[in-house]
Amino acid sequence: MVLALSELSQIQCERLAFIEFRLLFLGRIGRLHVCERFGITSAAATRDFRLYKSLAPSNLALHGPSKQYCFLDTFVPLFEFNSNSVLNALVNDGGYLEEKRFSSAILHDSPSPLNKPDVRIVASITRAIHMGHALIISYLSNSSGLTSREIVPQALVNSGLRWHVRSYDRLRGEFRDFVLTRILGSAVSPDGPFEHESLKNDSQWNCWVNLELVAHPQARRVDVVERDFGMTDGVLVLETRASMAGYLLRRWNVDCSANHSLEGHEYVMWLRNHEKLSEIDNALLAPGFGIGCGDVDE
Repeated sequence: MVLALSELSQIQCERLAFIEFRLLFLGRIGRLHVCERFGITSAAATRDFRLYKSLAPSNLALHGPSKQYCFLDTFVPLFEFNSNSVLNALVNDGGYLEEKRFSSAILHDSPSPLNKPDVRIVASITRAIHMGHALIISYLSNSSGLTSREIVPQALVNSGLRWHVRSYDRLRGEFRDFVLTRILGSAVSPDGPFEHESLKNDSQWNCWVNLELVAHPQARRVDVVERDFGMTDGVLVLETRASMAGYLLRRWNVDCSANHSLEGHEYVMWLRNHEKLSEIDNALLAPGFGIGCGDVDE
């Protein structure tokens, strides 16, 4: 007799949710994953897979050579996943979302994210990254509207405001960031990926730059700014990937003009070594980029 989820114990549901999580967002799972995560025997893990398959037979199939269960296109989820929670879980603890069933010890609150990617799109992207697939996507952009693009997803990127996927763009022949909420649909491409599309060939991803942030000369209290950001001798040196630099500078409203000319209470820091922007492809995102530089148009 097939049981319903409501008839299972909490720990059984947690193990089944773990199986589903890895299937949906990583594309495959083996007994060893369950054994290591929950400290159970291989026989117990086998029973979990048997139970999951009885509840969702169209979701997984055993791949003989690898002895792992793989995602099927007929997948229908048993559990609900929040896309932002999933993304944070994937990048922070290696890929398991554990729903907390107890209250926090400290009362807290934080701003709600306004950008909420479709969990189905998230799953297709993360599976492609984990399994090494190229994708054909329907993408909505400011410049071209809705188009079909072929990409090779490589890494998730959180700009602090929204999620992107770092990918090789076969249309442009270069690595670019695609906003997850602008991807309307996806399918696995039959082609590739190829060697030149791998992340090791992404120069902006692999280039690290040091950004020297100082209190803005117009700041009301320089000492407060230095304290807020943990500056040493008046400077906060941040080492970041070149591909992330523009996002970081915009998120923190860092004045990146050559002569610290931006006005407004939101600008409490200035990029002292603003010449570093010449090494950054997404420098256009930096507040004040090009202002005060004779050879750069804003």
